[in-house]
Amino acid sequence: MGNFIYIMTILIFMLMNGHYVLFTFLAKSVEIIPIGKAYFDFSGMSQVLTKMVADMFAIGFRISVPIILTTVLTDLVLGIISRTIPQLNVFMVGMPAKVFVGIFTLLVMLPMYVIIVDVIFNGMSADIFRLMRLMVPR
Repeated sequence: MGNFIYIMTILIFMLMNGHYVLFTFLAKSVEIIPIGKAYFDFSGMSQVLTKMVADMFAIGFRISVPIILTTVLTDLVLGIISRTIPQLNVFMVGMPAKVFVGIFTLLVMLPMYVIIVDVIFNGMSADIFRLMRLMVPR
């Protein structure tokens, strides 16, 4: 699932012309910050970097919550079934059920995931420009 989400994110990045934006950032960085003239304002940069890391953690948490919750609920239901029907072999039924529930959750989550990735890329571009502006010599 991790590789699927990774490949899906790269595909969305390419479909949104993210590689062109990346090269544009590279060209604008040379315009904004002259080569060999970078200035590091550690107080301002630390605030921006801290915000970026906090945003990345929050976004990663938001992406993973639906799958984690459905997996926990599936385990809870399988535990209840195991206690109420002891004749049923939960291990034989549980693994395919968890795979089915995980894939179903991923399919339900994919439309939201595309929107989340779009927000991530747009937000990160603003943060990168803010970080580059802090490196401009004064």
